[in-house]
Amino acid sequence: MSDIVESFDIIPLETNDSSLIGMPHVIKKRNHRYFLKFQDKLSVFDEQGKFIMNVGNIGQGPGEYPMISNFDADNENIYILSNKGKILFYNINNGAFEKEINIAYDNFTYGFIKSIDNGFLLASAFVTENRDGLIYIDMKGNVKATAMPLHLGNTPKGNIHWLKWKEDCFIYHLSVSNDLYCFNATTKEFTTLTVSNEDGLLTAQDVLELGGYNNGKMMDKRIFDMADSEKQFVWGRLKSDNMYYDIY
Repeated sequence: MSDIVESFDIIPLETNDSSLIGMPHVIKKRNHRYFLKFQDKLSVFDEQGKFIMNVGNIGQGPGEYPMISNFDADNENIYILSNKGKILFYNINNGAFEKEINIAYDNFTYGFIKSIDNGFLLASAFVTENRDGLIYIDMKGNVKATAMPLHLGNTPKGNIHWLKWKEDCFIYHLSVSNDLYCFNATTKEFTTLTVSNEDGLLTAQDVLELGGYNNGKMMDKRIFDMADSEKQFVWGRLKSDNMYYDIY
């Protein structure tokens, strides 16, 4: 990691009867806390790795979920996206269940992030002729803006997530291509961007036509991952002509 960061810390997580953990599917840091998502629970730790709480429970009752698709958190709440098309709200301090909202569309179970303006951004792996693959919803679950039509929505997915970029922009990376969608939280509009101005990089249409990001023709000229941090830093790694380049 020395080519990316100057220093890093290894934080051992406390384990007890309540915090026995396996391999987390998603890890996020919000408000000086670490949130680890597993298929059946969401565990919260402080910056020193001390266990704080588990959020919610598996089940069908109020405040329960059959499975966690994704999650996010802010200064007031923890938000769990259920695989049943609901977002559950929990108190950030004690994990108490507060309410849930239904999402107008089903199957939007990927790329979940809380926007800065009291809304949510989601992505779907199931796109149809009548429904785009990216949506912005308000705090009641109503769809307010959409993007990514069918032909791009079926682009083979790499890591599916939204990234916070700049003060009011969130970006969504289309597979291993050079193409991004950007949602502006101020204007409530989606626009398209590119990762790099280097010639010859794969477009989302290239990825779609080649039929998958494991295709041998796609080993070069690809953006294969992106990540962000609480300090609004976005990093990507580009493979081009058998060389790796870091993009900031």
